[in-house]
Amino acid sequence: GRRKGNLLAKTIFQDILSEVTAANFGAAAHTGLASAFDDDDVADVAEACDSAEWAQDDRYLVLSPAYIAALRKAGAIKDTSGYGYNAIQSGDVPMLHGFKVIMSTAIPANAENLVGFASDGNGIASAFRYLAPQQGHNYTRAEAIVGEGGMTLGLRDWYSEDSGVRKTVIESVYGYETGIGTGIKRIVSA
Repeated sequence: GRRKGNLLAKTIFQDILSEVTAANFGAAAHTGLASAFDDDDVADVAEACDSAEWAQDDRYLVLSPAYIAALRKAGAIKDTSGYGYNAIQSGDVPMLHGFKVIMSTAIPANAENLVGFASDGNGIASAFRYLAPQQGHNYTRAEAIVGEGGMTLGLRDWYSEDSGVRKTVIESVYGYETGIGTGIKRIVSA
């Protein structure tokens, strides 16, 4: 069930991120290969966010694993132990230039070589809901599962008298639309 739920959530996330295109959010804030990506590039992306007048306290930087690995190798990040944080021990990239840094293997490359993006949460509007079971059905389990980002999946588990088989269904009803055009800053490889 956990694998099914993770696959469904990843598929939904990739579908929503299909909106992250030049047509919807303009030119990339950074273009370059992972091997050359470092904390100075993140500062440049932060500058683009500052120019778009983003709030300072709600910024996220979502990057593919190769770009996270490049940041892990950056001297300034490796040497964070003097600040009470050891990036080498934890494998985590700390807050960087005002961004909470998140690694994701679900970023769709699309036809625009997308490898990451900065977001203030206003770039794409999405909505989820749980379809509660109708009366008259006997479910062993029927509940909404809500992730920390608000993604909602529905879980139903029951024994089918017709087929003599226990069935488990994980589903989601959702929709999305491009929000504020300055709410996402794209990062592309080429």
